[in-house]
Amino acid sequence: MELKNIFFTAFISLTILSCSSDDNGGTTSTPEPENQNPTVSFVSPANAPVGGPSVWNTVVVELTAYDSDGEVAKVEIFVDGAKQGEATTAPYNFDWDTKTVEDGSVELKVTVTDDEGAIVTEAINVNVYNVLLDYDTYEGYFSDDASTLNYTYITSPAPEKEILFITQVTGAAFKEKVPRPDDFDGETFDVHFLQYVKGDMIIGEITTYHSVTPGIFIPKPSQGIDFGNELGDAAVTFSNVPEHDYAMIFSGGNTTPIDEGIERSFTVYENLDIGYVYLQSNGEGSYLASPFSVDNHDLLLDQMNTSMQGYTFIDDDLNSTASFLVQGHTSSGRFSPSTTVYRQNIVLNGAPFEANFHVPNEADNVFDHYYTNARLQANNKTYVHEAYNAVLTSMTKMDVTLMATNKTMSQLDITATSGDDFDFLSMTSQIAASDDFNFVWRSYSADDKVSFPPIPTEVVTATGEVFNATDIVFKDASIVLLLEDIDVFSRYDDYRDVQFGRKTEDVEREERIYVFEVFQ
Repeated sequence: MELKNIFFTAFISLTILSCSSDDNGGTTSTPEPENQNPTVSFVSPANAPVGGPSVWNTVVVELTAYDSDGEVAKVEIFVDGAKQGEATTAPYNFDWDTKTVEDGSVELKVTVTDDEGAIVTEAINVNVYNVLLDYDTYEGYFSDDASTLNYTYITSPAPEKEILFITQVTGAAFKEKVPRPDDFDGETFDVHFLQYVKGDMIIGEITTYHSVTPGIFIPKPSQGIDFGNELGDAAVTFSNVPEHDYAMIFSGGNTTPIDEGIERSFTVYENLDIGYVYLQSNGEGSYLASPFSVDNHDLLLDQMNTSMQGYTFIDDDLNSTASFLVQGHTSSGRFSPSTTVYRQNIVLNGAPFEANFHVPNEADNVFDHYYTNARLQANNKTYVHEAYNAVLTSMTKMDVTLMATNKTMSQLDITATSGDDFDFLSMTSQIAASDDFNFVWRSYSADDKVSFPPIPTEVVTATGEVFNATDIVFKDASIVLLLEDIDVFSRYDDYRDVQFGRKTEDVEREERIYVFEVFQ
């Protein structure tokens, strides 16, 4: 009986201890704490603010997962909705072979589950690039002449310059996706196009694009000037010629006075049938611009219009030679037909250059716009300033030092240093290796350096070792270095993307400034 009372007393005590009074004098139970959700985030690849990160080959997906009031039970990773792996203990890392999916945007999603079943999801988009280059050239991009060998190949950047891909192109077009090698993890590479022509004169040519990024290569054919159909020639006899000291006739022109009764002819096209004559005398200009048909014409020059806009181009540097050209375009765009309205070529022998010239007044609507090309040689350099929609009265000369520290082609090291902000380095080397072999190398670079590409064994064999993989047969090169500033392309990336068909040049080029120097 006493033992029973003891158990009863203990039960009552436990009941009292497990209860508390509420405001109304009753009792309530203490609630269990609410389970907190776990957290998870990507460490690598890290989410990029625009477009997402780029990945290729096998990448390590590194995650952090944490549960503040318990434990992480498991972490799962999904690629475009398909489960790729699961981890139950830290570190939460996964090896992902990106070649199991197509190139393009891919969703990486991760879920974390805690020990009480709470699930949290996080996702990012990544860009997969396992195709180095997707060639898709138009018919005629490569020559399919029987005497011509064409190759395209891809190399890793300097200094390794490992050949990642090479193929001989046997037709006028080429289409192929080049997969990324398993052992190449570079973000950029160099693309080369090599042509070898065997005839009376052997010609070798390589074009190199540095710092190419993965993607497509779909070049577009060069846009030609649309003159329309050729209609024939107009034969013109000049009479009543006033005295003058400068003459420009029908673009082909001559800059010496026109003689009385002289005859000239020019070709008439559907989209360019204008006959343009410009005379200058004692600083005054007069012109005639009118359509001409295919026929014989007598032209009385004393009936020429006389209203013109005068300009003076001046460069005060001590120049050795000067070339100055102004053309009038008959319609909008830099590829529209044009005719020369003024031209001068002169040897200065260390003197300033000045050109006084005229163009038709804007109100006459003779031309849609003007193009100017000013080319001056000074201090062993050639400076060029082109304006595609303006008449220049002065030129900008880029301040640049160009250096070729090693002119052996297989070890060529080119550097350009400029006080100006240039868009990219374009370098052309032309070498007369022997009496019957000429070679040209054109190279485009995102920075101020270019390097000569290796010559693949296949090319050495196919060309009978005219190209040599170590010494390139020819040693000392006559090198032309060209530094360009082109305002239609904000940087080299834009230029490269236009060349590779990733962008279209849908804006008009306004200006181009460059300087080049020849090294013997």
